[in-house]
Formats: sequence, structure tokens, C-alpha cells
Amino acid sequence: MVNSLQEAQKTLQKVEQAAEEAIDEIKKFIIICTDDIKSQADLCKKEMLDRKDECNAEIVAQTVSCKKELHGHTDMCKSEIVAQTDCCKHDILRNTFKRKLEINARIESCKKKSSSK
Repeated sequence: MVNSLQEAQKTLQKVEQAAEEAIDEIKKFIIICTDDIKSQADLCKKEMLDRKDECNAEIVAQTVSCKKELHGHTDMCKSEIVAQTDCCKHDILRNTFKRKLEINARIESCKKKSSSK
């Protein structure tokens, strides 16, 4: 019975030692995983910052491009408006001159009619 008890104690010690080794392995694994997670998180943060900078640069480039396009379109519209305005001014002046000639001709015609009576 003493032998059985001693064997049971040895077995218990082996189990305790195996459990401690398993706990140590789990701790090592947790440390490795934690380090991996921290490393991955740092990489993700860096990548996010890089992407943020890339996105900001792209936004600035797009904004500049849009401003240039808008200015070009605005200049084109202004030129078109000026051309149309000039055309209208010429039409108005031409029609005004034509009407003045017609009115003057009628006045002269009326003067001739009244002086011949």
C-alpha cells in the first residue's frame, strides 16, 4: 500500500509538472500572440496613416483638377456671354440705325407732302 501511495504521489507530481509545463507553454503562446497582435496593430496603424496621406493627396489633386476644369468652363462661358452680348449690341445698333433712317424718311416724306399742299 505504501508503494501504491508513493506511485500515486509520483504520478500526481508528473501530472502537476505536465500541467505547469502546459501552463508555461500557454503563457508563451499568449505572449507570442500578444506580440503578433501588437505588431499587426502597429502595421495597420501605419497603413491607415499612409492611406490617409494618400487619400488626402488624391483629394487635393482632384480638387485642383476640378478647380482648373471649373475655371476653364467659367472662362469659356464668360467668353460666350461676351460674344452673345456683343452680337446683341450690334443687332440693336443696326436696328436702331435702320429705324432712324426709316423715321427720317417718313418725316421727309411728310414734310414734302405738307409743303406741296
